[in-house]
Amino acid sequence: MANTVTNTRIFCGTSRVIQYVTIAYVDAQETDLVIYDSSAVATVLGLTDTLHSKINSIYATVNGISTAALPQVKLEFDATTDVLALNIPANTLVKNDFRPIGGLNNTAGTGITGDITLTTLGLVTGDTLVLILDVDPR
Repeated sequence: MANTVTNTRIFCGTSRVIQYVTIAYVDAQETDLVIYDSSAVATVLGLTDTLHSKINSIYATVNGISTAALPQVKLEFDATTDVLALNIPANTLVKNDFRPIGGLNNTAGTGITGDITLTTLGLVTGDTLVLILDVDPR
């Protein structure tokens, strides 16, 4: 049985997009799972994809049941060489608002796609992730 991944765009406007992602972990780590698709959002909004979306804020929790190795989730800006946006450790509520500093900018270089990806490390059956991501698509 595979992991249950739900990735829902719950709001889509010209200056912000809210993505709601949940993962109920069962058997395989997620690697470079696209949780924010820049070109799809640009198409829906009728915008030119700038490839430089930025994270306004994030609310996330990884509930890990393993005591051997604490699971974590990495959010990355997708490119030929991905750029780490944020590391989310297990059993911690992450609540960051980056708007006062202009957002968490996508600084990826060669091969930039504008997408935001998710990679899990050390999850075991029963672990869960809940993520609410506020992204500026411009």
